[in-house]
Amino acid sequence: MHGVSQKVIKEFRDDELHHLDIAIDHEAQKSPLYGPLSAIMHNGCKAAIWISTRI
Repeated sequence: MHGVSQKVIKEFRDDELHHLDIAIDHEAQKSPLYGPLSAIMHNGCKAAIWISTRI
């Protein structure tokens, strides 16, 4: 996988899941901008994955 090990990918995943847990603990979903920001992040991640599969 172009020099990125599964271990590194799992570490990134675990780190992001930790960030999600923190957000939930702080009730981030109740923020007035949660919906739009969540959509932006979701689409940005999808775009980054799409781009990364083509370079």
